[in-house]
Amino acid sequence: MQIKIDPQLIVPEYPKIPEDCHIIENENSIHIYGLEESLVFSGENSLSLLKTLLPILDGKNSTTNILKNYEGNEKEHIVMILKYLYYKGLFEKYDEIVDKDGTDNNNGNLKYYSRCVDITRNSANRYEVIDKITTYPLLVIGNSELSTEILNELKGAGFKNIELIMIENEDLANILNNKISISNIMESSAIKPNLHVLCALDRSIPLLFQKINEFTYKEKLNLTVSCLLEKSFIIGPTFIPDETGCYFCYEQRIHANTVDLDSLLIRNSFLNQTSTGPFAHTNYNKNLYISMLVAEIVNLATFINYPQTVDNEMEYNFIYTKLAKTRYYRSPSCKLCSKNVNSSRFIFSGEKQ
Repeated sequence: MQIKIDPQLIVPEYPKIPEDCHIIENENSIHIYGLEESLVFSGENSLSLLKTLLPILDGKNSTTNILKNYEGNEKEHIVMILKYLYYKGLFEKYDEIVDKDGTDNNNGNLKYYSRCVDITRNSANRYEVIDKITTYPLLVIGNSELSTEILNELKGAGFKNIELIMIENEDLANILNNKISISNIMESSAIKPNLHVLCALDRSIPLLFQKINEFTYKEKLNLTVSCLLEKSFIIGPTFIPDETGCYFCYEQRIHANTVDLDSLLIRNSFLNQTSTGPFAHTNYNKNLYISMLVAEIVNLATFINYPQTVDNEMEYNFIYTKLAKTRYYRSPSCKLCSKNVNSSRFIFSGEKQ
């Protein structure tokens, strides 16, 4: 097997290849979400190549041992692909996998793209779409240094019209006590965004989300998927567990009583994990959380600007719909949802949960 790489795309220096990756396996493809990049492998040959590369991505084995079946340029090309994917950033690149005799393998397309987004499936104006998205007005609201990291990551992804509003703890308390309106915070921005990002507010998220709901209902803002063209919110990182100590059950109850939260809510427990409690046994990966948050923002911005490029299943919501149904979010002691989830096809950092 030979892998074609455009020589012009090779850069002299690369960041470190990520040791942690997040993998979702479907019947005909495998999605890999790393610290900075995403890959989609589809077709039999691509899946075979992926299985060869997985131990590299999850950091369990050395590159030399895993690539022992490859020689010379082939080995260098595979390593280069990993480095290239990590380096590339927002823009996607397609390379062909061809058989040794040089014939194209139509079922072996190796598609790789950054941050979980296949921006245009069959459009020649891919870069026009990206340019449009990155000029989208974006407001980040937060109250911790993580908000600044997310802002910097968004800038690194190419967003040009972006602003961060930091909410001090005192102001946050006043918002939750109805002394300050959340609308005042939002309207204090110098830009007029139609996509807001509420992030890094830790365990105040449930109450703050309620305040935002009250504001949006009062202003008659329809936040369902069908009206994302007008205004939307991304709520993150996640709700805290209820008395069952289980994110899965808590979110199911929230979903049952809230309008279309699937289109609004980034469900992610990475930031709420501590050394004790029901999630002490799981990995806390801040970089992965930030990368996935940026992916969701880019996905939503893509859909808002170019809804015709998104599948019926709303590709921007794919990751979190899948994650919400995995045992990774379930408390080991929770008996309410144990029969509703299946983690057999879910891998995180090379280990089944």
